[in-house]
Amino acid sequence: MMRATLLVTTSVVLCLGLGCSISIDTPGSGTPLDETHLDMTIAGSVSTGQAEVDAKITAGWTIELDEGQAIYINGQVLTGPNSSNEYVATVTNATEYTIEVIDPTVGADVTTIAAPATFDITAPAAGAAASLSGFTVTWSDPDPAQDVLVTVSQSIFGVQRDREFGPFADTGSLTLSADNLRSFGQGAQLLISVTKIRERTGINGFQSADVSVELTRTVLVTPGP
Repeated sequence: MMRATLLVTTSVVLCLGLGCSISIDTPGSGTPLDETHLDMTIAGSVSTGQAEVDAKITAGWTIELDEGQAIYINGQVLTGPNSSNEYVATVTNATEYTIEVIDPTVGADVTTIAAPATFDITAPAAGAAASLSGFTVTWSDPDPAQDVLVTVSQSIFGVQRDREFGPFADTGSLTLSADNLRSFGQGAQLLISVTKIRERTGINGFQSADVSVELTRTVLVTPGP
């Protein structure tokens, strides 16, 4: 049966002689998926060639898949829930992802979502100097219809530092100022990550859904004055 993670339950106790049986009515048990909401992220990485998928199913509370219910991404079943009440899978990067939702009460529903197009970080180049006084990150094939997130990271003197910029409309570039970069120093490389994001609402087989499909490319640069 499908069980809610955090629920108020009603118990009916029937005692016969010295023995008792407890019947527990759990809100959400056996809930059809077309009465629930799906939150899903498909996060592809150019460097690994793989996409990490995580999904959470709710109906006013977090619920688990019932026997016979399943979600597949490009033929790979999501497993779980894990300690974060999420269903997960790792699949090969693809130009599009097919989400198949199976529920014995309604059958199978299929939705295909396009991934962001493959792109390159055109500046700064890998290994190039990037001034901590400011520099511009540029990338190919901008698409204002989707969003982009730029992250700058550095591990220096045993401390991990990260700054995120965005998400914002994908216009193909982001200029970082000295103030944006004040958390970073010379002596260790900067990792620049550009993540393109395509979002969709509504997935066949669920009452409602929010799905984010991402593709990330990274480059290492050398911080300078």
